[in-house]
Amino acid sequence: MAQRLDRLHIDGFSIFQDGEKFCYGIDAVLLADFALRGWSVKGASSVEGEASGKEQSAVKGGGKNGRSFRFFDLGCGNGIIPILLAAKTSGDVKITGIEIQPDVAAMARRSVEINGLEGRIEVLEGDIKNIAAEFEKGCADAVVSNPPYMLVSEGRQSSNFSRMAARQEILCCLEDVVRAADFLLAEGGQFFMIHRPQRLEEIFALLEKFRFGKVFWREVKPLESRDATMVLVRAEKRWGQDGWQEGSALEKCRLEDLVIYESSSPRRYTAEVLEIYGRKNQ
Repeated sequence: MAQRLDRLHIDGFSIFQDGEKFCYGIDAVLLADFALRGWSVKGASSVEGEASGKEQSAVKGGGKNGRSFRFFDLGCGNGIIPILLAAKTSGDVKITGIEIQPDVAAMARRSVEINGLEGRIEVLEGDIKNIAAEFEKGCADAVVSNPPYMLVSEGRQSSNFSRMAARQEILCCLEDVVRAADFLLAEGGQFFMIHRPQRLEEIFALLEKFRFGKVFWREVKPLESRDATMVLVRAEKRWGQDGWQEGSALEKCRLEDLVIYESSSPRRYTAEVLEIYGRKNQ
């Protein structure tokens, strides 16, 4: 293994990465920020009409029954998203990361330890397809996932299994991820994911299958003039008399696009992305 210790964009935090495996990118940073901010419905267009309301925080008010607010990260890799979540929240927010590859899970635990976050982040080696055998149903307030984007048939074959597994649906598929989120989430819980816009209709179909009540999505573009390359998704878990009803359709609300780079050359991050990285004055 060729592990190195990299400083994060948040002062005082670092992460172990292995150059021979899959290292984190901007998608993880955007997803963590999206999950923590909740969502802004300002200017969002709904399939059924205009969405309305104030900006809300996904972690406001703590967890159910007075317990700590609990995040799960499905396929946590080297632990980047749990560390970013912990770095930007108070001590009563707890994060459980699940990673199937033993060496990657061990590397994530090293990162948790070097950042002194053992009391807030737990990294478990496990398969999200077996989630129902390992955890209590409805134990999570929020679930995040940055899953493999590509079908196995779409991806380039390689001798580097770890990188292939991070990019292609070798060890789990999209339905496995949504099913696990559905099982873990308490009533009113939130599911956050980043994926490819080409698979958005499949994502909607799965969210409807697993009885999510409403979905907000935000397309991510490299430049204003370019097509989206990623999509941020937030889905609300609802059921019972006040929520999901038999035959209910998934309510869909599109948020304003997120543009990563300014159109000027050389490319520079937009003001919004600079803010996400904590560089507002640059």
